Amino acid sequence: MKKIALLSCAVALTSLSFGQVKMPDLSPRSTVDQKVGLTDFTIDYSRPSVRDRVIFGTIIPYGEVWRTGANMNTTLEFSSTIDFAGKEVVAGKYSVYAKPEAKMWTIYLYNETDNGGVPDDWSADKIVAEIILPVKMATSKKESFSISFENLTTSGADLQFAWENVVVDLPIKVPTKEIAIASIEKTMSGPSDRDYYNAASLYLEEKIQLEKAREYITKAVEMRGLEAFWYTRKKALIEFEMGDIPAAIKSAELSLAEAQKANYGAYIKMNEESLAEWRKIPIKKKVK
Repeated sequence: MKKIALLSCAVALTSLSFGQVKMPDLSPRSTVDQKVGLTDFTIDYSRPSVRDRVIFGTIIPYGEVWRTGANMNTTLEFSSTIDFAGKEVVAGKYSVYAKPEAKMWTIYLYNETDNGGVPDDWSADKIVAEIILPVKMATSKKESFSISFENLTTSGADLQFAWENVVVDLPIKVPTKEIAIASIEKTMSGPSDRDYYNAASLYLEEKIQLEKAREYITKAVEMRGLEAFWYTRKKALIEFEMGDIPAAIKSAELSLAEAQKANYGAYIKMNEESLAEWRKIPIKKKVK
């Protein structure tokens, strides 16, 4: 009985030694997804808390570059070129760093995102944007560090950094009008050659509305040009399925010629095989 008890204790101790103690993260990671106008933004950062400490000037020293959060460096990603407090920045993903002072902050967008925090080898060449902004005093204490989008409009927002008794607003403008106009013009101009090609391909695959398929693929060829030999190949297949052998042969010949110019072996082979087969088919003469 004593041996059994000792064995049980040993098993329990072994389990404890291989166990993993779970502890809450004092600076939990947070992701903010926000659409501003027609531009998508994502912020990924960690949120430390004050916890009865003096933060700025003590925990976060004045005049030193800070990762703008805790743990891994903070990142900001956006889907279109934006105006970042007066600086044009192309779409992409960037690290966000800050250099706090008592009355001003310098915010940096940095063209490297895989740093554990502030890069050991800080490079001015990797700074995409550098903005100096005034500090505002918060009306109430902000316990947990926060990055958010405030004062949203269809053309912009303030990227707000807030912690302890400090608030810093960074104005962002987005090209909503330009994106919307481009979308309208694309829509109003009608389907693209690829749209026509895809529609024709579906009709051929399902063997339905072949006249419509031929109309669509003809438009696609006209828009793209004969150099798109895969388009004229599709046209040949549709015409063959319709029983228009002479037209199918002509389209296959055009596709073959362009495929040979491009030295595209697969399409050369497919067209040659089709032509060899189709040219053997008797052509029925139309009765006058």
